[in-house]
Amino acid sequence: MRSECIKVRGSECSKVIKILRSVGLARADLKLKKCGEFVKIPLTQAVPSELSKLLKGIKWELCEDEFEEVVKGVTYKDLLKNELPEDVVSRLPRSYLIIGDIAVLHLPPELLPYGRVVAEAVMKVAKNVRVVYATRGIIGDYRLMDLVHLGGEDRSWTIHKEYGVRIYVDIKRAYFNPSLSEEHRRVAAKVSNGEVVMDLFAGVGPFALHILTLRRCRVYVADLNPSAVSCFLKSVELNRKKLKGEYLAIVGDALKFIDVVRDGYVDRVIMNLPHKAVKYIPEVLSKVKVGGVLHVYCIARNASELVEEVMKYSEGRVSVNEVVKVLDYAPFKYVHRADLVRVR
Repeated sequence: MRSECIKVRGSECSKVIKILRSVGLARADLKLKKCGEFVKIPLTQAVPSELSKLLKGIKWELCEDEFEEVVKGVTYKDLLKNELPEDVVSRLPRSYLIIGDIAVLHLPPELLPYGRVVAEAVMKVAKNVRVVYATRGIIGDYRLMDLVHLGGEDRSWTIHKEYGVRIYVDIKRAYFNPSLSEEHRRVAAKVSNGEVVMDLFAGVGPFALHILTLRRCRVYVADLNPSAVSCFLKSVELNRKKLKGEYLAIVGDALKFIDVVRDGYVDRVIMNLPHKAVKYIPEVLSKVKVGGVLHVYCIARNASELVEEVMKYSEGRVSVNEVVKVLDYAPFKYVHRADLVRVR
């Protein structure tokens, strides 16, 4: 279930929950969600202005995310304890992704024969889930999940909601990460009216959709996967009444697209391709105005490592305005966003 929440450091979690419960703001029907060193606490209603006083001295951030529902304190694994062998239950994942009304579990291949029973348990616990898949990882140039249908309706499309933005996603045909909802909104809020924005490697276009519903600007959305761009166009129709900006969607290689963009034309570029984005900085940078911004995503151990990598490819033509840790990727490795400003 989707809910407004506040994000705090794990070390502050117990204290914050106690305060939220004292004023009736902590939801008892949804589970807390751990995100690296932070915890997201679902809220019963919009944050009142006096909460800043109650949480004085505690760093917190308002956001929105998907949460598992609490069924009398029972998890889907609890429901399976009398259904499946103990060694099978112990190897099931503790959590799963929820995209719209679809749940996706990282299920080991040897546990796939138990998939139907697992799916039924997930749908009993997560009341909004109608479809359950297992994923065996990410494959191909389009970064698609390798999926096995476990139970529920036989479909792979859904409508996912982020901050009131409706996003059409077909998880078999296009990449989408629901854990980035907060990041989509955060980047969109940095855009000003009148900007020209390029969203390269856009996937189904969540960054672009947030920007278009927030700002009067022009957004170019480019992705190699035609199914991803098709999802974006369906989302545009779903959000038509909320659109403030204008867009142009391009199916094709992002770097071939920027070849036809004139130098110094763009105010802002989003490059969410963590494994390769830094390598494309030289080609993209000339298209950005002096003073314009590049949001570059990269996998690194820490901010210092990322800055070193960025400066190697930018040849001193940018300054680093901010580096933000976005997601856990692997032990001691994280997806970071570097906000770069073109200086010459």
